[in-house]
Amino acid sequence: MSATLRDRLATRLRARSLDRALAAGAAPEDDAALALRAQMLVRACVREELAVALRSLLRDARTPNRAPIHTRAPLARAQVVEAEPELARLASRLQAVGPVEPRGVAQVRILLTDGTGPLYAGAPRQDLRAAVLGALAALVG
Repeated sequence: MSATLRDRLATRLRARSLDRALAAGAAPEDDAALALRAQMLVRACVREELAVALRSLLRDARTPNRAPIHTRAPLARAQVVEAEPELARLASRLQAVGPVEPRGVAQVRILLTDGTGPLYAGAPRQDLRAAVLGALAALVG
């Protein structure tokens, strides 16, 4: 059975909570909305968008006088620069041909969009490198 327009809209409205559930390990097959969100996340265009955002954050972090273009929260520049090799690997993996697990893509989306997370200044000191490596591992299952 294919998803209706109503299903797709409802899934987009619940994207944040569905992403959190997927990132935490919820099985997409357990719920129709989770399954639809998982299908959306693994699309090449979504993966490319996330990879471009990661690379943009790296550029922003390396340029001290440059205000980040894509974020409202200030970057934790030092932590981003320290985790640059891992962030670059994450971006490359998102852009690589081949399947990825929705859990990993959801973790990347949360990493990028959660202004209280390890990418952003003012957040409780968290290990950005560990979060990135966790997302990399989750991408491949």
